[in-house]
Order: sequence, then structure tokens, then C-alpha cells
Amino acid sequence: MQQLAKTTRSANRGTTGRQVDRVQKWQKEADFSVPPVDAGVITRLYSANLATMKWALDVADITDKKVPRYIRRFWRTYGLLHEWGSYHSASAGALDRCLQKSVELRDNIIELLAGIGEILSQGMWSPVL
Repeated sequence: MQQLAKTTRSANRGTTGRQVDRVQKWQKEADFSVPPVDAGVITRLYSANLATMKWALDVADITDKKVPRYIRRFWRTYGLLHEWGSYHSASAGALDRCLQKSVELRDNIIELLAGIGEILSQGMWSPVL
């Protein structure tokens, strides 16, 4: 945990103190629990994407009465992903077990979830932070 805080501080040298404070607050409050060791790749990707989206929405500094359109869309996307995962019990590993017999569909879902993760890790941070 301390190493993560050091890395965050060194990576955020060009950011404002307020942004660093928000990241440090998230680190203290975040649930760093991971899916069970026997969880499949779909469960892990789904859980990581959902947690990252939730974190980004939590740290978005919205003080205006009118919520920016991109935040409303992001909330909607988060809700859709959450509902999709709930329907398929993705966080419990049921989707991994179900798709063991359909390699092509399993690969497509992994590719989709990995793509979401890539977008979250590369392009999303500038409007949030």
C-alpha cells in the first residue's frame, strides 16, 4: 500500500495538490479485495473494470447543479455493465464456468472486457482528474 502511495505521488508531480489528495483518499477508502484465486479471467476483468469505473465516478468533482453530459453517459455505461454482470453472475464466476464450452464466445467477451479496461486505463483520466 505504501509503495502504491509513493508511485502515485511521483506520477502526480505535475498535478494539483487537490488531485493528489483525492487519489490518496481513494487509496485509503478503496476496497482492494480481489476476486477469489480460482476466479476466471472474465470474472477478474469484469470486477476490475467495474471497480475502476466506480472509482472514477466517485472522484469526479461535480460541484455544478448540472451534471456534465459525459458523466451522465459514463454513469449509464457503468449501470449497463453492472446489470449485464449481475444478470450473468459475472462477479461470482458463473459466466466463466458457462463459457468454458464456447471458446469463440468466451474469447469475444474477454476481448470486449479487455478493450473496456484499455479505454479506462488510457483515455479516461484527463477529464476525471
